Amino acid sequence: MRNEKSHWEEYPREEHRKKAFTILKTVQKYLNEKKGNANALIRSFVTCFDTALSCACGDGSAEAAFKRNYGIKSIYAFDIAHKTLAKSPHKGNGDVRMFVGDANALGLRRGVFDVIFCYNAAHHFSGLELAFARMRDSLKPNGIFILNDYIGPNRLQHTEQTLAVCNAILDRLPDSLKRLNEKEVKIARRMPLHAISEHEAIRSEDIEGVFNATFNVVYQAKFNKILMPLLNEIAQNFNEKDEAHLALLKLMTLFDDALEQDRSIPHLQIFAIGKK
Repeated sequence: MRNEKSHWEEYPREEHRKKAFTILKTVQKYLNEKKGNANALIRSFVTCFDTALSCACGDGSAEAAFKRNYGIKSIYAFDIAHKTLAKSPHKGNGDVRMFVGDANALGLRRGVFDVIFCYNAAHHFSGLELAFARMRDSLKPNGIFILNDYIGPNRLQHTEQTLAVCNAILDRLPDSLKRLNEKEVKIARRMPLHAISEHEAIRSEDIEGVFNATFNVVYQAKFNKILMPLLNEIAQNFNEKDEAHLALLKLMTLFDDALEQDRSIPHLQIFAIGKK
């Protein structure tokens, strides 16, 4: 297995974000509605925002937003990629106290954090049980752990049913909206394992179970059946100011919602809050 730190040092995060389905405001609005009012939920369960921890922080922008939004006095954040932390616009300005750390081998003091944010990080953890247990132990007695992550098939190997639905929709889109490059249009398919980092969604299917076993779950919402494999890599082709494009995106979210009770198509995301 390639060294995980080396992988994340070289990973083109910004390039990936530009093509991710989450850049679409219409989709993000729908997903936020499915997860519930996250801000209100967090405020209702977190009784104190003195000290917080955030996992896999990247450049710390999300953590700076957490601090502003919730009035957190001190927020600590770690990431395995030293180069990313070194380039952070928040480094050294007091917004976020960042340090290099690997969630699979993290040493944390017990009982120090009021709240821990684990956003889009756990699907990279190979040692889920140990990582979650150590973070639980680092919470204060009434501390809260907030999970927001991908929980779909391991290594992004989406089910045949999921891919069939995505391709049925893609077949009805104009080529201009599903264009990958000058020669190719998107077809939803399983990527060969050799083309996916071994650190990507390494144990994503286990996240929910390990979370439930580690924390006292006080809130949980699972959502997003098809939007990720359907729109990743082509999201940038949609102009949400174009009425036709906007209408198509809204139809896709309606179709995703209609699949809610179809057990053959797994949920791909979870938002959950747990107590120590």
